Amino acid sequence: MYVLYWLSVLGGFLVYRNILIAMDGSKTALKAAKHGINIAKSCGAKVYAMNVIDFKTFSKIPKYSTWARMYEQSNTTGLEILSYVDELGKAAGVAVEKVVLEGNPAQVIVNFASGNSIDLIVIGTVGLTGWKHALLGSVAEKVVRTSICPVTVVPEGPLEI
Repeated sequence: MYVLYWLSVLGGFLVYRNILIAMDGSKTALKAAKHGINIAKSCGAKVYAMNVIDFKTFSKIPKYSTWARMYEQSNTTGLEILSYVDELGKAAGVAVEKVVLEGNPAQVIVNFASGNSIDLIVIGTVGLTGWKHALLGSVAEKVVRTSICPVTVVPEGPLEI
């Protein structure tokens, strides 16, 4: 069964077949994962669960054995974060492929979506405001501004699925 979304602008229907769920391990990302899995289940879509290792956080650390261990630990942690999505997918009967990549999170998410026929990106947002938002920016906001496919942003608030 496919859920069809009416696009009045295009005068047709859209069926999501490939959904990317971006995960960083935050509570909001966990809520986004539930939402993304529910959409995938209703559409019969495949899910790509992605965690991006942002190495600029390691830029002050000398690139010796400590850096290599941190890289390995980041990769392991990324896979652990994605295991949550995998479990949700199994329970819902949704195929999930886990992907851990490295780089600027917003760029990596958008590039992966562009290169892998992603129909929808699902991402959480912490909802930073004021100077924190100005200094840190928002991965979700950057993804919304640069993505060529629709993006569903799940808020930090009380949304329950």
